[in-house]
Amino acid sequence: MIGLADSIWLVLGLYWAISACGIKKSEHAAAPGLYFLHVCTLVFAFVLALSTDLRFGVLGRRFLPDTPLFSWCGIFILAVSASYAIWARWHLGKNWSGNLVIRPDHRLIRTGPYAFSRHPIYTGIIGGMFGTMLVVGEWRGLLALVLIVVHYRIKVSREEKWLLQHLGAEYSQYCREVRAIVPFIL
Repeated sequence: MIGLADSIWLVLGLYWAISACGIKKSEHAAAPGLYFLHVCTLVFAFVLALSTDLRFGVLGRRFLPDTPLFSWCGIFILAVSASYAIWARWHLGKNWSGNLVIRPDHRLIRTGPYAFSRHPIYTGIIGGMFGTMLVVGEWRGLLALVLIVVHYRIKVSREEKWLLQHLGAEYSQYCREVRAIVPFIL
């Protein structure tokens, strides 16, 4: 099942790489060091969860039973979550950026998945890592999930401040109406 999880993440990664072509230039951008830290954290979490080379000590011990039920539930959650992230990324089109940026004629997107969560790409990646954790069933998968959740909570906090500063009252109203990560809950 880990091979299937790898394939789903690979499809998401390929979509990200291909769709990054032709992105609009930005007028204001956050420090590039933050983007580098973001990428390093994601790479580490994915290697931790998906690499069998890190199956040593407590990291390689199972905390979930090795049953098809957990694996198939994990694959389902991963596939749905990756699809949600792709939908969100597609919905942004040429306005997407891995870093905090303000583009010429920047506007707040509130349609599609952005009607349900302010950061649906993060929702998809967190959900996908939760599914991956179910497939892996080892402590390394849980550690990778915790790392991703903590990372995105910090990133969302930083982004929310930045977006409020640059988009003002419109973003403030959006924050009151739409949850940050988990639709209708968180």
